[in-house]
Amino acid sequence: NQKWQEKQATGKLFDAVAPQEMPALSPAEVLAQLKSERQKLESILPRFDAQMRRHRHQEEAVVVNQVEEMREEQREAMAEQARKLREKRKREEEGKQRKIRLVEEKRRQEEEEHRHRKEEEELHRLMREAEEEERRSREARRRLEE
Repeated sequence: NQKWQEKQATGKLFDAVAPQEMPALSPAEVLAQLKSERQKLESILPRFDAQMRRHRHQEEAVVVNQVEEMREEQREAMAEQARKLREKRKREEEGKQRKIRLVEEKRRQEEEEHRHRKEEEELHRLMREAEEEERRSREARRRLEE
């Protein structure tokens, strides 16, 4: 730790490494090395290509999976929305039917009340006629008795 601080202070964080002496090569040796290097590269190129294809396939698989997941989530969201809309329409229809039943029931009650009033009116009329007939009959008997 102390050496590190000293190197920071001096500005020399890395020790200088002396380059190794390279022996001079003839053009034939350089050509042979380049051919050897080319053969090595050509031999590993198919493996590199296969590795790149696998890597690309894996990346594409990740994207495909993400797209499929998004589509599935979208389908689920759409199905949920459709379910909510069906439930809403069902509630609205049930509300309409309930309202229709209430209106129909109210109409029947009003008709029943109207019929009942008519019957009562008819009964009162008949009672008045009977009373009037009774009164006339008494009046006629009284006149006969006089």
